[in-house]
Amino acid sequence: MASAPFCSWTNCTDKDTVFVHGRLFCSQHEVEELRRLVLEGLPALSLDEKGRPLHRLWLNCFARLLALFATGALTKGKIEQRATNFSFHGPVVHFRIERHPVGRVMEQRWSFCILTGQLELISESILDSDYEQDEDNHFLCPTCKNCLEVTPGRAVCYECGYENRHEHSYSW
Repeated sequence: MASAPFCSWTNCTDKDTVFVHGRLFCSQHEVEELRRLVLEGLPALSLDEKGRPLHRLWLNCFARLLALFATGALTKGKIEQRATNFSFHGPVVHFRIERHPVGRVMEQRWSFCILTGQLELISESILDSDYEQDEDNHFLCPTCKNCLEVTPGRAVCYECGYENRHEHSYSW
């Protein structure tokens, strides 16, 4: 019976591995390999008219690395599909991403440090909304004009019973 392959990192004998572009790495060295690939690709990186990296391998590595630190804030797929306006300041990458929480379209500006894994939301603005807002920027129920309780996947009014769920949200 064949034994499981080891991590490709020098002197690492961990067998719990994942592929990073054709080579196996343990979870600790996966991060290091992704960092290396992303940093090495920065000097030659070109952007398209929307500020998206033209090199898809680099974008894949960047999205994988960021998703390891994002803890639910951003996913690899959303970064690869929606992130635009990339800019680079040493090991720090800035980008914009359009988000689609229920009843709204928002633009977020993020900063990610490749070396430390620090992800920071810099700004957030509402591009479009199905809901009016009051003077304190609370979203208002379209039925009774009371404040809505709004999460990314649901908007609900406890006064009149209005509810709007994101098409990807589950109903418990």
